[in-house]
Amino acid sequence: MRVIAILGAVLGLGTALAAQSSASSSTWFLSSIELASGEEQDTLLYKLRPQQGAGLVAHPCAMSATYVLEGGFPAALDATVLGSPWLTGVRPYYVPQRGSPTLTLHGTELNLGPTPIVTVGGQPATVGVRANSQLQITMPDQPVPGYQPVLVTSVFGNTILTEGVGVLPMIELLCPMLSDTPNGLRIRGTQNDVMVLAMSFGLAGSPFALPPYGYSFQLDFGLLVLSSGFVLSGGDTLDLIVPPLALTGLIYVQTFTFSSSNPGYAPGSFSNVVRI
Repeated sequence: MRVIAILGAVLGLGTALAAQSSASSSTWFLSSIELASGEEQDTLLYKLRPQQGAGLVAHPCAMSATYVLEGGFPAALDATVLGSPWLTGVRPYYVPQRGSPTLTLHGTELNLGPTPIVTVGGQPATVGVRANSQLQITMPDQPVPGYQPVLVTSVFGNTILTEGVGVLPMIELLCPMLSDTPNGLRIRGTQNDVMVLAMSFGLAGSPFALPPYGYSFQLDFGLLVLSSGFVLSGGDTLDLIVPPLALTGLIYVQTFTFSSSNPGYAPGSFSNVVRI
């Protein structure tokens, strides 16, 4: 992963978890208060099964010593003891917009009752093999990149992961915005992608679309403040470190994939839009 500073541009941590390194390894231990033994906890109404979501990673928040959890833990109170499907994670966590990738939904009691309805990003998925702790689906094409919800609807109720999958190519803020704190953007794609990043002070009234390729360019051409090309030569991600910005929340950022080896979105796909 490479880190690049954007000079003269944009930005500016909210609640996060502190982490400390395990000697010289890449393993991080989260510092927090222990509230339970680590075993499954049951009450008369709810159960808590300590199982982290797929793709959960601790990474540094820009230039600070604070670490944030990427992926997140599912809510503990979403499933009742008496029987209700409960999602805890999705694998793989990052997938292209097209190509009908196979996803495995992890959780518990996913095989209760008739075949459930599953949507990804609001689009209906095809349900395959079911088991108590896993449910395989074929993901439909996604009209919008970025983090998208995964929803399972059954006769027993709903269970949802609001950021269930990351649809590529995508861009995200590393941390919540503060006007006086350095922040960063993380661009996700495929190694050796050639991309262009654009920043604008507004969104277009009529987004510019390239019909064969999916999502459209959402920024206002007349209010562009920055356009720069780059290559994901160091892996599938690129971090852009940006200094604090007094005008927090007024700049919109989007990327365009000029070329890629990933047939699920290239060439010609735009990422989601992030407001910084």
